[in-house]
Amino acid sequence: MTTDTNTKAKLKLKELEEFRDVLNKASEQFCWAMDFTSFPQIKEWCEGCLDVVEEVKDQVENEFSYVDSRLADFDFDLFRFCSENEVVVD
Repeated sequence: MTTDTNTKAKLKLKELEEFRDVLNKASEQFCWAMDFTSFPQIKEWCEGCLDVVEEVKDQVENEFSYVDSRLADFDFDLFRFCSENEVVVD
């Protein structure tokens, strides 16, 4: 059960990283569009999209940090448990 949960958590981290890349590319594209348009309405739409992208990027970063921290805590606790409960055979 724990291994399955940790596997899912690691997969979530991987997918969050990939999604972060998608958001960064989207942000770059909207910035590019803003730089090259001569129409105020298009700039306004791009700004709105960038605001949403930045908000989602913050949420993704928070989730990534949370999951990463939980996995690190688990690894530390597991190491400590194994060290404290090591079976010594003479």
